[in-house]
Amino acid sequence: MSLSSSARAQAAHYDDETTIYASPVQLQAATDARVAPNDQSALVAHLTAGQRVTHIATHGHAVLVEFEDPNDPKKWLEGWIPKKALDPATTPPEVPEDAPPPASAPVAPPTRAATIADTPLGETPLTSPESPKPKRIWYGSQTLAIDGVSALLIAIGAATVDRASSGGDFLALGVMTYEFGAPIVHWAHGHVGVGFGSHGLRLLSLVGVYGGAALVADGNLPAAVALILSLCLGPPILDGAALAYDEPKQKKASWILPTVVPTKNGATVGLVGSF
Repeated sequence: MSLSSSARAQAAHYDDETTIYASPVQLQAATDARVAPNDQSALVAHLTAGQRVTHIATHGHAVLVEFEDPNDPKKWLEGWIPKKALDPATTPPEVPEDAPPPASAPVAPPTRAATIADTPLGETPLTSPESPKPKRIWYGSQTLAIDGVSALLIAIGAATVDRASSGGDFLALGVMTYEFGAPIVHWAHGHVGVGFGSHGLRLLSLVGVYGGAALVADGNLPAAVALILSLCLGPPILDGAALAYDEPKQKKASWILPTVVPTKNGATVGLVGSF
């Protein structure tokens, strides 16, 4: 489709206009085609909604189109119309000059694999962020179970010491289990200081039992029972509730990275890592 020189002379042209020559489209709404891209310029023709026009050029917020002369279909005219008059499917939305820039999408933190992959050869990769500190591991059920066994042995020994020779053996075994059972559990878990502390508390409680025996001899049985129970039950409760905890071991993150070391005769390729 070409324009005659007389038709082209009807519309103004600009040095900074952008030439398009797009495919013909239908107008979205009726509009006026004018000689220049402003409402004060001379009217070329009135265009109706649905009329097909060809987008020729763009200048500012106006577009130059060519179209059939409404009075003579054999002739073609050109004129400036607003951008919004074109079909929206072929016209990008207008963005005000003072509009704020679009909000950027949040950037996810780099993963461990991405951190290693982006590390230059020969350099140590960055470590991943520290994970939350895990909770301590309770093993108080082990100390309480052993203390329960010691209490049972002491009870059997105390009940049979006057009637059988084995009663004294049960009593002695129960006292030894009470004194060393829970400390051995602490030592087995690697808590040497805690084990010796538990052993000391239990030794002091046994010394206190003799004080309770003196109260019994004086006829003060309720005070003696209260003293002996508090001294004997205190260390097991303290062990199970406050001392029997393992600190979780932090697992060190493993990584592997290829390396290239230049040499006189070429290069050496290898792998380095941490496990």
